Amino acid sequence: MMLDKIKNKRVLVVIISLFLLFLIYFSYYLYQIYTPSKTNLDNNNYDAAIVLTGDQFRIQKGISLLRDNKVNRLLISGVNKRITKKSIIAKFSDSEDLFNCCIDLEMISTNTFENAKESYMWTRGNKLNSIIVVSSFYHLPRAKLEFGRFYKDKSLIFVSANDNLMKTSLKKLFIEYIKYIRTSLSILIGL
Repeated sequence: MMLDKIKNKRVLVVIISLFLLFLIYFSYYLYQIYTPSKTNLDNNNYDAAIVLTGDQFRIQKGISLLRDNKVNRLLISGVNKRITKKSIIAKFSDSEDLFNCCIDLEMISTNTFENAKESYMWTRGNKLNSIIVVSSFYHLPRAKLEFGRFYKDKSLIFVSANDNLMKTSLKKLFIEYIKYIRTSLSILIGL
């Protein structure tokens, strides 16, 4: 009986400790996504921007960086294989000339790890060193982790697309947080 009570207390302590750790790490994740970036793009010209597809406004943000001469090239990473270059150009018809000279589409990636890997190959192949990575604000912490696996020798700046913070659901944040934990653990154990 006494041993059972001790075991139950230990299990309860472990569960409570894990839950508290989960909440503390979630607070850290929220801090990262809701702390405004201090990156000033006005005074710098970067070699390229990489847009991670997924949410609205990301591609638009990347094209505006190119149009405003903040970057010289643009990679749209993780484009669905069923989407053609023509259909993307149709959505951004005012930027067709940019698609012909300065925008590349990457259609291999299906997740953020692959985005980082394929983007690294693209930047290395094109001898690009200063890079802006564009994604949604809630995705940037995980993107930083994944890109950190590959980009040791390059200058990376992470920029949020024009997201509406108030319209992002708690469910979306929580799902992304779970992915963030998975990536953090993967890096911690060396996978």
